[in-house]
Amino acid sequence: MNDIETVIDAVSDLIRTRGYVFTMDGVTQPFLTPRQIAAPDCLLPVLGRLAEELWRRETGNGFGLLIEPDPEALADHRLTAIHHAPLSLVVLCMDEVLRRVGDGGSEIPLEGLHQYATALYPRTHPQPPAP
Repeated sequence: MNDIETVIDAVSDLIRTRGYVFTMDGVTQPFLTPRQIAAPDCLLPVLGRLAEELWRRETGNGFGLLIEPDPEALADHRLTAIHHAPLSLVVLCMDEVLRRVGDGGSEIPLEGLHQYATALYPRTHPQPPAP
């Protein structure tokens, strides 16, 4: 199991060293510092889940993420552990997700992150009752 503080440090370092900047409607969001993005109650559960799905589609294996509901968290969930994957693999997959969302550049539009997630997990709509 990866220590969550180590995960936060590694993801923060990835964001900082790659120069990723998170934007909304083309405007940089200064409150989204690398450390804030990597917080377990901010975008870390989203990035972790998207990275896991990328790996799962390539290999059939998951990371063993432990994501728990948290109504106080940005995405209503908190990442609390990664059980079955080396941290380096998780970070590399997160980097690939961010590269895809940012089209290879350093600007990561939050709208693009949402679109990427929606493409992986299309919403299912209730079916109308049969006549």
